[in-house]
Amino acid sequence: MPKIFDMTAVEWPEDEEDFWPKPKPSEFQYYTPHDFGGRAEPVRFSIATASLAGEELSDDELLEAQFKSLPPQHPGFFGWMRGLFGGGQGDNGRHTDFEFSDQMNDWRRQQAVQEAQRTRLLLDHALPLLTADLNAARLHGRYDGGNDEGFSWLDHIETTDGRTLSRDEVIAASMTSPRLQKLEAENLLRSTDGPDALKLELGTLIDIDICGVFAMWLLGRGYGTGEYSMYGAFKVDFEAETITDDPTPDPVVQNIDLSLDS
Repeated sequence: MPKIFDMTAVEWPEDEEDFWPKPKPSEFQYYTPHDFGGRAEPVRFSIATASLAGEELSDDELLEAQFKSLPPQHPGFFGWMRGLFGGGQGDNGRHTDFEFSDQMNDWRRQQAVQEAQRTRLLLDHALPLLTADLNAARLHGRYDGGNDEGFSWLDHIETTDGRTLSRDEVIAASMTSPRLQKLEAENLLRSTDGPDALKLELGTLIDIDICGVFAMWLLGRGYGTGEYSMYGAFKVDFEAETITDDPTPDPVVQNIDLSLDS
């Protein structure tokens, strides 16, 4: 799970309005996903249960299917920081993660249905860019964030025949996929006009949407929201249908500042 730098202990100078801490990697402490407020590892998921491709489902059936595809979240040490942004906590002390229940208020239910619908589209139409077209056996992703948002992105994939494809290679291979028209029709790609626009759109789809689903399934909804900075890496095994965190991630970040001086 994430390496965490707790910002609640930072002394903010009154005369430096632009001050922002740049901690060293050695100042970050590792928390397991379970302790952080996500799920116990390995997180076991079911694409078939969460997607139910081709079936006509009511909102209730879709929500129930997606909740059944995952174990519950745990509040964790940092869970309280994410109460406003996450699913809240149930009576059993676990994050409800938009818990499927008759007590769900209208706004939360609407948000849950919209998220479940989009997740289903991603699993049905976007994920096959990797699993079917490129024969991905494992996905290696990274994440960082803190304060008000978490981010994820693809590092590389391993294929069933032993190849390793970088993020750039995955995007390049996906640019000629016959799935692009369907992805655009489902509003998963906003524009495929021109190679530059398509490359940008595919990068967003793979990093934020596909990797984002698995990062959220591992770390919990609202990861990256709280008075801390975080970074980490994770692995999705499509054959075993598990997600695991890297306990010793390299300090590779995109959205936070680190001091890499020795």
